[in-house]
Amino acid sequence: HENIPQAMADAMIGTGVGVIGFLLIANILLLAAGNFMEPSSIVLILAPILFPIAVKLGIDPVHFGILMVVNMEVGMCHPPVGLNLYVASGITKMGITELTIATWPWLLTMLVFLVIVTYWPPLSLWLPRYLIGVYGLDITTAGMIGAAYSIPASIFRAYGGHLSDKYGARRIM
Repeated sequence: HENIPQAMADAMIGTGVGVIGFLLIANILLLAAGNFMEPSSIVLILAPILFPIAVKLGIDPVHFGILMVVNMEVGMCHPPVGLNLYVASGITKMGITELTIATWPWLLTMLVFLVIVTYWPPLSLWLPRYLIGVYGLDITTAGMIGAAYSIPASIFRAYGGHLSDKYGARRIM
């Protein structure tokens, strides 16, 4: 047992990087990894390294998990590995280059959201804290209820896909 993640955490903290610097480094590292790897591989490789550093710097584990998920979503939407681009390309019959250009406004919006989620933790923590504080739920149950709030967004996306199929993406946008 080499404890490599803990040694890396100690080394990074020893450099004097603070919370803001670490979050910036983590975002850049996760976004760069998103260029070449799928999300499950990134989480399996980088979470054991980054998580101990985040905990030692006092970053809320739920906030850091949400930060990683948002980074993975951004990675799914840009080339060269962006799986969502390939799925959308197959559905729309558009080339990857054309589709990449068409998605730039959404990608930039996602990056702005990533910055907001990164540096304003109460945005991602209010619902779990509310459920734990008011209803006395444990973190797992609160997380599952929080995840259920993504269901309306999924329904909205599905309805948007239906409208796109029925009327054409260009007329809807």
